[in-house]
Amino acid sequence: GGPFLEDRTFRFTEFRHNWLEMQSGYYYYHPSLHQIKLAIRLDGGRFFGEGGTNSDRFFLGGGRSVRSYGFRDLCPETEPDSLGHTVCSTKNQTLAYVLTSYELRIAPFAFGMAPNTGLWKQLVPLEFVPFYDFGKVWNLQKGFALSGGEGSAHQPHGQGVAVGLGVRYPLLGIFNFRLDLAYNGKHDNGNWPNAWVVDLAQAF
Repeated sequence: GGPFLEDRTFRFTEFRHNWLEMQSGYYYYHPSLHQIKLAIRLDGGRFFGEGGTNSDRFFLGGGRSVRSYGFRDLCPETEPDSLGHTVCSTKNQTLAYVLTSYELRIAPFAFGMAPNTGLWKQLVPLEFVPFYDFGKVWNLQKGFALSGGEGSAHQPHGQGVAVGLGVRYPLLGIFNFRLDLAYNGKHDNGNWPNAWVVDLAQAF
C-alpha cells in the first residue's frame, strides 16, 4: 500500500510501501467457572523499507491499543509541526511494532449468590476487568532495545504500558459498554488515571 502522490511528486511504484501485519486473540474460560474469562491479544508487524506516510498505522496508543496513551501517541521519534506542537515523525522510518494485552473478565453477580430477580438480575452480565497492555514501536534502522537500552536503539517514545481496571456491560445485544481507567506507570504528575476510555466495544 501507499500513496501515488508524495511530496508533490506523482509516481505509480516508487512510493508504494510494503508491510506485514498479524493480529491474534485468545479467549478462555473453564466450563465450571464460566463467570471468569481470560482474554489475551498479541499483534505485531513490520515495514519492508521506509513506511513514509503509512508509518502512522504502526503508531500505538488509544482506547483499543495501549490505553494509558492518546491515539497514536507512541512512536519512536518525534518532531515539531508547523504550529510548534510535538508530533510523531514519519520521516526516515522503517517501523516494526508489537502489542500485547491481557484481561481478566470477572462477572461477580453471575455466581448465583444474589437473587435472580429485579435489579439483581440486571447486574448479572456486569463484568469487572483488570487489564495490562504493553506496546513497543521501533525503527528497524536503529535496532531494537527496551526502554532501558542505550545508543541509537534506545527509542523511549515508542514504548509504553497501561495498567488499569474497567467495567463491561452488554447493551441491546450488539454493543458492549466499556469504561476503562488506565495508568501508564509513570509518576510525572502523580495523576491517576492517565486516561479514561469510554467505548461501545471490547478493546480486542
